[in-house]
Amino acid sequence: MKGILYGVFAYVLWGILPIYWKLVQDIAPFEILTHRIMWSFVTLLIFIFLIRKGTEFKETWKQVIGNKKVLFSMILVSLLISTNWLLYIWAVNSNHILDASLGYYINPLVSIILGVIVLKEKLSFWQIFSVCLATIGVGGVFNDHFWYIANHRDLFIFNVCFLRTFKENIKNRSIF
Repeated sequence: MKGILYGVFAYVLWGILPIYWKLVQDIAPFEILTHRIMWSFVTLLIFIFLIRKGTEFKETWKQVIGNKKVLFSMILVSLLISTNWLLYIWAVNSNHILDASLGYYINPLVSIILGVIVLKEKLSFWQIFSVCLATIGVGGVFNDHFWYIANHRDLFIFNVCFLRTFKENIKNRSIF
C-alpha cells in the first residue's frame, strides 16, 4: 500500500511540475537546470548524511574517481540526463507542454523497439499487439505537434538506460 501511495504522490508531483516551470519561465532554461542540479546535489548530501551513509558515499566516490570507465560513464549519463531536462524545461517554457509530455508516452515504445533491434529481445504476439495499439494511440495525438521534442527526449532517456545497463558495476554494489 505504501508503494501505491508513493507512486500516486510521485505522479501528482510530476503532473504539477510543468506549472512550476511556467512560473519561472522568465528565467533562462539553462539557469533553471543549473539550480536544479546544484540543489539536488545539496539535498542528496544532506540525505546521505542523515541516513548515515556518508562513509559508503565517500568510498563509492573514490571508486568512481579511480575507475576511468565508470567515471566516463557517469559523466556521459549526467550529460544525457541534463540535456533531457534542459529540453524539457525549454519545451514547457516555450508552450510545448504537450510535445514534451508525449515523450513519456513514446519512451516505452522506443525502448521496446530499440530493445528488439539492439538487444535482440523477442516479443510475444500480445506484446506486439500492445505495441501496435499504443503506437496507434500515440500517433493519433502526434499529427500537428513537435514530434522531434518528444523523440529527442526519448533517445536521451534510452541512452541513459542503455548505458546504465551496460556500465561496469563497482564491486557489484553502487549507490547510484
